[in-house]
Amino acid sequence: MSAQISANALKLARQYNGINQRELANYINISQSEISRIERGLPVDRIDEEKIEELSRRLGVQTSFLTDNVRYKEPKRPMQRSSKTGVTASQANKVITIANLVQKHVEIILNNYIDLEVNFPDFSHSIIDTAKEAAKHLRSYWHIDNDPINNLVELCEYYGIIIYKSSFPTSSIVGLTMDTNTIEQPIVFLNEKIPTDRERLTLAHELGHLIRGHDLATDDEIVAESEAWEFAGEFLVPERELRRDMQILRSVSLSTLADLKRKWGISMAGLAKRLFDIGIINQNQYKSIYVQLSRAGYRKKEPIALPVETETILPTFFKMIRTDMQITKDNLCEEFGIRESMFNDLYGKYWGGEEANIRLLR
Repeated sequence: MSAQISANALKLARQYNGINQRELANYINISQSEISRIERGLPVDRIDEEKIEELSRRLGVQTSFLTDNVRYKEPKRPMQRSSKTGVTASQANKVITIANLVQKHVEIILNNYIDLEVNFPDFSHSIIDTAKEAAKHLRSYWHIDNDPINNLVELCEYYGIIIYKSSFPTSSIVGLTMDTNTIEQPIVFLNEKIPTDRERLTLAHELGHLIRGHDLATDDEIVAESEAWEFAGEFLVPERELRRDMQILRSVSLSTLADLKRKWGISMAGLAKRLFDIGIINQNQYKSIYVQLSRAGYRKKEPIALPVETETILPTFFKMIRTDMQITKDNLCEEFGIRESMFNDLYGKYWGGEEANIRLLR
């Protein structure tokens, strides 16, 4: 017996495992050119089931996954990086692969087991002119007013945005947002290696992409990134309130930034950038602050550690599936098309997690 391997399925499984085409070809004793042709969707001789079984074991997936018509999605929105350098193609591909797998599995859960209410409006370019105004409107829509947001992860999840945290292969990639294929459920992927002060900015930035409806197929990436940062700044630290704070604090120093960090929950470096962006400090002052941050060692690790903001939608899903519906891990592995080793890698920390305060439609 023989079967045809899916191009996207093989590409996803291989990239998830971080192995190249040659290594995979050697494992099952076929040529690299055959692996390459399969992943490009070109015709090859059908591969016997024994070799497909070997492939599936090596890649941590079910044989059904490799022969399924799996979709591979490139991100609609820019992948958020902490720096423009230091990211290899394989590292970026691994993050995109994780996002593809998780969105596929979330879609299975939402289609077969649980309905989740998503409640965020369309504040795209056609509705509201600027990202700053969009941030103000969302604060009003979500009834936040101008108060500091104590837990941004909890807030986003309450309104139906799924947060998935993972240890990315590099700290230079900090965030990415993707939607499921058919129901447009937004999922924000965050690098769990980054501290909370940076994570909150990253999440607000991704929220800005969602609210503004950015799509790399039609939007300029530089403009989209600029808008996302403008949104994040206003959403987390409203300009009006920051100006009031500065009337009380008067001068900008590391001590001032530390006080602002305690209140607004973003990094001292991010606050310095915010002060510069809204014109409270000029470029020379901004550069001086960055020199002070560097000399104090705060560019690598800032003082005032903020509490971890824990994601809870996925733990809630898995707890409901496991306890209320009596679905086993083996059952889910079969539906997801993966083996237990990959399930544990992707969802081990969520399988026994706590329930969330989210809006479920059951």
